[in-house]
Amino acid sequence: MMKKMLSLFLAGVMVAGLLTGCGSKTETPAGETPAAAVKEPVELVCSHIFGADTIQNKACQMFARKLEERTGGAYKMTIYPAAQLGNMNDILEQQKSGDIQLTIISSIALAGISPYCFDSWPFLFETQEEFERAYASEAGAKWLEKCEQESGFYLLAPTWKGQRYFFVNKEVNSLDDLKGIKVRCSGSQMEMDKYSTWGMTPVSMSSTEVFSAMQQGVVDAYEQEIPVARDESIPEVTKTVVLTKHTEANYCWPTSSAWLNSMPEDFQKIYRETAAECSAYVTEELVKEEPKAIQDFKDAGCKIVEFDMTPWIELSETTYAEKYPELAEYMVALKAAGKGN
Repeated sequence: MMKKMLSLFLAGVMVAGLLTGCGSKTETPAGETPAAAVKEPVELVCSHIFGADTIQNKACQMFARKLEERTGGAYKMTIYPAAQLGNMNDILEQQKSGDIQLTIISSIALAGISPYCFDSWPFLFETQEEFERAYASEAGAKWLEKCEQESGFYLLAPTWKGQRYFFVNKEVNSLDDLKGIKVRCSGSQMEMDKYSTWGMTPVSMSSTEVFSAMQQGVVDAYEQEIPVARDESIPEVTKTVVLTKHTEANYCWPTSSAWLNSMPEDFQKIYRETAAECSAYVTEELVKEEPKAIQDFKDAGCKIVEFDMTPWIELSETTYAEKYPELAEYMVALKAAGKGN
């Protein structure tokens, strides 16, 4: 499975590179490796918001190790997990300034810079296979190119991280029970509009505040992939897990295109391939963790429910899509590519 995912990721990297012209103008002298071209190790920084014991941080450690090995020690990377260098917006700003080179997050984090980076489009893919087929396609490459043009970031190696569910601090017996409930959101207007379209009340806050907010009733619900929610201790403040499967946001390695383009071409190649390998690792581990995480929620006394999502799907394809017609065109193309059309 990991080999299959890796081949798809690498295919997507190659297609995106061809369409965006992402090769740098800076070249390592002929015959020299990055190690031979750099006398002293170049210190790079990776920062992210996930805990030290998470799959995401382990992927960053893998990235750092592989990068150092493949460049013969010419590049070394220090990792700062758990928002040690600031929240996601802080990290993105530091990437622009060149103080941070690597992070892992869904491209939705860039939606504040450009709406074209919003990957949390409702009901886009039904399966992992559709996701991977779409991102390896020409439609996927065109969307990634648009994101780079608008935001100044390459979204390297988008990876499947599972479908997102709602975790509610009260009993839910039907889809109607979610109407009016206060749900945490990142603050993106597109995300707030999405929840409002479904009849929910979005409340903007950091994900680090969700546990206490659900505990105190500031918000009633949180949406997330279930292994991530479990690692955030959400089972302790959840009564009902609603398997809505309402979106399939990616994980990727947002990287400043200005910085990466300034690096030697052989380094860029190593960097992109390493991102693809580490993304494949993330997907494999998260897929393995999902049934375990569901069982952990059950063991914590949470009820697991699933409903017919047709009403939300119809609202998403009409009311919501009409609010963002230009982005909807890219999303429709991605969805069709995922179906093999």
